[in-house]
Amino acid sequence: MNDLPLVVDTSVLIHFMEGHPIAAERLIGREAHDSVATEIELLAMGRTKRNTLDVITRTLALCYVWDISPLIKEHCIWLRSEYRMKLADALVAATATSLNMQLLTADRDFMRLKDVVDLNFI
Repeated sequence: MNDLPLVVDTSVLIHFMEGHPIAAERLIGREAHDSVATEIELLAMGRTKRNTLDVITRTLALCYVWDISPLIKEHCIWLRSEYRMKLADALVAATATSLNMQLLTADRDFMRLKDVVDLNFI
């Protein structure tokens, strides 16, 4: 199993929290990094139910969450302008490219970035 650190997309963390075995297999024992966009998406989603918020908070505590650095911002602007991406997706992809890490995702929309981001799908 590959043990290099990776950037984890929101979709993978949702699968992980729902107990999907492939997501767990790909994450357990790995150094996981997240974009602040993933943190925001998950915490906003969890505000509706307290027990969901607890699970989200515990899951995010296992990850290093990256704020928007000047380099991430520059990559995000380029991705949004070149690929017309949603802001959150562009921030996630920009975090991966800025850190020179693989992006683990379950979102096939990222497939169009296969030439600019090292992608791994669950």
